[in-house]
Amino acid sequence: MNRRNMILLVGLLVLLGVFLLSRQKENIERRKDLFRFKAGEITRIEFTQFADTLMVARVDGAWMVEHPRLVPARETQVTRFLNEYLTLSTSRMPISDSRDRQAFYQVDEDSAIQIAIFGRNNRQLSRMFFGMGQNHGVAYIRAANNNNIFQIDNVFSAINPHISVWREDRIVQFAENQINSVSVARGTEFYQLAQEFGSWSITYADSTHIISPGNSEFRRFMNALTGLRTNIFFDNEYELYETKLETPELTMLVDLITGESIWLIMARNDENSFVLQRNQEYDTLYRLTNQQFNQLAIEANRFIE
Repeated sequence: MNRRNMILLVGLLVLLGVFLLSRQKENIERRKDLFRFKAGEITRIEFTQFADTLMVARVDGAWMVEHPRLVPARETQVTRFLNEYLTLSTSRMPISDSRDRQAFYQVDEDSAIQIAIFGRNNRQLSRMFFGMGQNHGVAYIRAANNNNIFQIDNVFSAINPHISVWREDRIVQFAENQINSVSVARGTEFYQLAQEFGSWSITYADSTHIISPGNSEFRRFMNALTGLRTNIFFDNEYELYETKLETPELTMLVDLITGESIWLIMARNDENSFVLQRNQEYDTLYRLTNQQFNQLAIEANRFIE
């Protein structure tokens, strides 16, 4: 290849590189972030779908569900919302700007999930209409008072407006190393588990035995106790379960190193589940599965080797 052709080839390669870089830059520039505010600016989030409204707010630095009832919010769900919804980006060109297409993409006022975000002094930072459309692999969104409809990633799990998704699902909030003792009444059987310097023992029938660190039954029991969760709550229904809770199948008293004591009372609900009352709380009861109950209802001799 002579010198002239070599120069031409290098020139063509340079031009091709410039062209590809410009196309890449063009593609990047065609995307835009939906939101320009930061997570730390948010004080309240409202989800509205049909006639139902869910309100989540930051109260004294902690997230709470404020409506339809006041309960702690699930930290993992708040994090998912902040990480997935707030970081959404779209093409700069809408897929439609026709008001007539809003119902098709489910971003109209009748079928959309409305997501309103507020900052300090009740200032509205954003109000969006989120729709699933006809393709569940993607979703669609438009801003209030704007007909432009954009296609986005489907982040429904991050904005699911059902309270059971947002309310704290942990029934207890302690770890194993925070427990002093657990007193267990199972039918006519009574025993107590106690921890001292990281070593566990069981007192049963007037005898005390050291629990082996490798005892699988104890490990299963403790994991179930400290990880006790539910997604089904019985709100304001204590009277329906009062009779059952008067004759529980399992009762526990957990004494913590902080001096706090927590009662857990469990009674048979139906053939597939149990109902749990925590302390003397009447506003909310909790549903446990048979598996959860069986992991807690361990006979004393299974801890003794």
